[in-house]
Amino acid sequence: MNEPRDVAVICEQIIQLIPSREVELINRLNKFSEDLVHHAPEIRKSGEKWRYFGYILSKNITNIDEEWKRKVLHKFNNTQQY
Repeated sequence: MNEPRDVAVICEQIIQLIPSREVELINRLNKFSEDLVHHAPEIRKSGEKWRYFGYILSKNITNIDEEWKRKVLHKFNNTQQY
């Protein structure tokens, strides 16, 4: 079984994949990331933080119709991109 991933690390990696024109999404993810600083590493790996992270992404990315969105999806799901 894989080691649980730190949502703060993945959030920062995903922010780098998002085009600068997606200001609202970037701002929401930056706020989420800033809030994570105050949590212990084991909390940042918990399902609760991952569920909220997924909620932010799903509310702001409704169609996977661009390459950057596919990359975000793969990074979030920890899957290979083909």
